[in-house]
Amino acid sequence: MTVKMIACENQPETVFLEVDSKVEGSAEYQTFGEYKGQWMVSVSMPYDQETDSDCRFIGYFTDKPQALKALEKEI
Repeated sequence: MTVKMIACENQPETVFLEVDSKVEGSAEYQTFGEYKGQWMVSVSMPYDQETDSDCRFIGYFTDKPQALKALEKEI
């Protein structure tokens, strides 16, 4: 299994977690709203029609290292 953290040039506030060449989650810096200044972490999952979502929310974190650690823990 190959695991990589990928930062996007055109989205510096987002980090993707890639496992075996497939994006499995992300940490996204919030720039507005109630959670401004925090990192929102979520992981990919099959689409759920009931929730109309293809991701599972993990949580909000105050710093990037903490968010990335939480993201890695979910795989």
